[in-house]
Amino acid sequence: MTDYMTSETSPWIKVEMSHWKPFLDNYVPVAFRKNTTIYSQGQPAENVYIIHTGRVGMFSILPNGDAKQIYIGDTGSILGEVSCIRNQSYIGSAITMTYCKVYKIPSADLYQEMQRNWKIAELVINSICRKSGLLHYQVMEMSFASPLNKTVRALLHLVKDYGEPTKDGMLITIKFTHEEVANLINASRTTVSGIFSRLTKDGIIEKIGGFYVIRDMNALLQLEKDSNMQLW
Repeated sequence: MTDYMTSETSPWIKVEMSHWKPFLDNYVPVAFRKNTTIYSQGQPAENVYIIHTGRVGMFSILPNGDAKQIYIGDTGSILGEVSCIRNQSYIGSAITMTYCKVYKIPSADLYQEMQRNWKIAELVINSICRKSGLLHYQVMEMSFASPLNKTVRALLHLVKDYGEPTKDGMLITIKFTHEEVANLINASRTTVSGIFSRLTKDGIIEKIGGFYVIRDMNALLQLEKDSNMQLW
């Protein structure tokens, strides 16, 4: 993969839960059904949220009412930390994409813990820096990369973050939809579906039991290389 194909530029964000211990031992995760709004853009930022299980989409609501998906938080990801630290309203909306269990932590509790525990402070700072860098990367990608470029890169990110080798190829161990990918790369679902169909026809990917398998990783890497427009 090219040198920018790192977890730092992946829109799927996850953190080892063990890194939050023992801070989270004092809290009990709250359950949320799929498609539930945890908090909305513009609401007072009174709590931060750390995902115990499941996936949560982070959306920015544009002035015309459209929603732009920025990233997807997975296990261990913290939500709302930027707004809480700045003591302002939430700058985005967090909506569950699966059934989730999420720790709800008062902002004051997190702030106090950051003051006395550098390990927690470092986690929060790293999260803020990563999301800032991701936004910059997305702006560059939206400006210069084609839908094919972006779709292939999304698949490579999924392989890096969730891939497991099997006899059939590299299995992506989470289920995702074409619409989910389209939202993340700022393309239409129809366009992304067409690209997935092409990759399937060419024998590069295959959907088995609801999960995607990269059948020919070398071909996918070559396609990314051939279509790559260097951003950095």
